Amino acid sequence: MQSKLKKHFSTQTLYHKIHKAISHSRPIERHEINSIQQNIDEYMKFYRNNANHNIFPKLHFLEHHCTQWIDRWGFGMGMHGEQGVELVHSSIKKLEHQTLGMWRAEDKLKVMMKSHLTQVCPTLHYLLPSAVKRGNKVTVGLQKWPTSFYYLYKASLSSRLTQAYGKKLTNIKLIELNS
Repeated sequence: MQSKLKKHFSTQTLYHKIHKAISHSRPIERHEINSIQQNIDEYMKFYRNNANHNIFPKLHFLEHHCTQWIDRWGFGMGMHGEQGVELVHSSIKKLEHQTLGMWRAEDKLKVMMKSHLTQVCPTLHYLLPSAVKRGNKVTVGLQKWPTSFYYLYKASLSSRLTQAYGKKLTNIKLIELNS
């Protein structure tokens, strides 16, 4: 009984290290990836020696593909695990509920997609129209991006596109919107 309990806590401790390191949506530095891989290797060695089960697909992914994915994209697995999928599903359900009063399916879909996109990419809030009340009228204008934010976003976009396409893209242009 004592050894079974010890094995259980060892398994949980080893898995907790991995879970804490990868189950989030924050950036992960390259030097942290080696530590994550060592924790995964230690966990898998312990699992193979003590479990009476075969390696199932999630463990295969964890062992062989997880650190490659993190290295490629530079972020934790938070939005790509089950919790992330459930979060997206929940937010879509809320958006569907908010658009119940709309008749046209195209309008519903457009509102849902815009809302979802601004939820997952908060930088787009700067592009959303801002309502300005003038007398009895409400006019809609576009907010201006702060210059520093504009260049930071452009640099971020450029590096993500370079990573995705494998070559440096030099002719990226973002249009700054004025109100």
